[in-house]
Amino acid sequence: MHTSHTVDINNLSVTTPPALQGMKRRTVAVAGLFGIGTLVCFLVDARQAMQAYLVGYMLFIGFTLGCLGWLMLWHLTSGRWGYSMRRIWEAGTRNVIWAAVAFIPI
Repeated sequence: MHTSHTVDINNLSVTTPPALQGMKRRTVAVAGLFGIGTLVCFLVDARQAMQAYLVGYMLFIGFTLGCLGWLMLWHLTSGRWGYSMRRIWEAGTRNVIWAAVAFIPI
């Protein structure tokens, strides 16, 4: 038995749901606070702040390149084993550009 589903593309809503709009504002506020805290740390002790930045950067690049590696391995083997994780790996690889930008201070 085959069921056919159709989607009217003209009536799709691509806006953020109201419940997530408040979360987005809070996330930006927290990121701003941490950004200010980072600047204060660089002003107080630049050497220690740079060491902490490097540790954080290595964690960030590890997650990003790890997702890229798993995604490439899945595409290489062409198996069904990676379908459930594919979107997560693809989302993780979207950070490669941000990782390149974050490498500038190093």
